[in-house]
Amino acid sequence: MLGAVCHFRRDQHMMLEPTFLAWCKDNAPDDVKEELFVYRQLQVGTFVIGRWISKGAGTFVDLINLGTSLANFTRKVAQDFRRQLYAPVTIEQTRKHLQDFDSDFRCTTREKNNYNSDFLQRHKMLQEH
Repeated sequence: MLGAVCHFRRDQHMMLEPTFLAWCKDNAPDDVKEELFVYRQLQVGTFVIGRWISKGAGTFVDLINLGTSLANFTRKVAQDFRRQLYAPVTIEQTRKHLQDFDSDFRCTTREKNNYNSDFLQRHKMLQEH
């Protein structure tokens, strides 16, 4: 499994039922099918396929980060998903995943900050006139 152990919080995560989730469950091992779900990480706006570790306790791991669009679930992502469920993950793959996630998070945060800064500057200019 990739991703750190997370705790589901309604103020940070929103559960979704995209159509591809049924495909994911159909292509997962029987003991995993009911542990799969999709959520939106509200703070950064990314969509993620997750797997419950303990649904009752609200603990899960991220399997596939789709970025900011559900349309990012492509044939390649589907292949990666299946490979991840059926093949062991190496330490190097985990390290690369974490580096990519950290980079995506920083890039998304920077973009949001730039947008907010631009908005505030335009708003300030309008108030001055």
